[in-house]
Amino acid sequence: MKILYTIPFPQGMGADRWIYEGWKRAFIAEGHEFYIHTERDNFEELIKKIKPNVLFLDGEVLIKGKLMINSGGLGKPIISLEGLRERGIKVICQTNIGLDREKDDDMRVALFRFNIRFIDVLFTNCAPEMAQKLEQLYGHKVYSIPHAAD
Repeated sequence: MKILYTIPFPQGMGADRWIYEGWKRAFIAEGHEFYIHTERDNFEELIKKIKPNVLFLDGEVLIKGKLMINSGGLGKPIISLEGLRERGIKVICQTNIGLDREKDDDMRVALFRFNIRFIDVLFTNCAPEMAQKLEQLYGHKVYSIPHAAD
């Protein structure tokens, strides 16, 4: 299976780097091919070249619109989540959008809810109780997959 994982800055110092590296090692250990999409990559070209089976997507990347813009950062979206589904690509998305009331306004939650129809599996790194809160907010099944050591 070919996995395409979105991470804006794979050499960053944030936890997202260590989480990405854990997923990468796990998929490779199981015999899968693992690729990444960064902010510098042309998403459309990667999709055409790799032909992934699965896209691992962070909800923040989706909300910020950094996934579906051309490589120059200008212009309208070139590939939508709906387009990925038409290509047979399964979308797995991690999110906590809606749990942080200081950061998550109604517009962010509404934008994420709009895109849920194109997401095949939705999960959070929070406890199961928080996953249930997200399920109520989104009207969609949300799995709890806490981050663990690599």
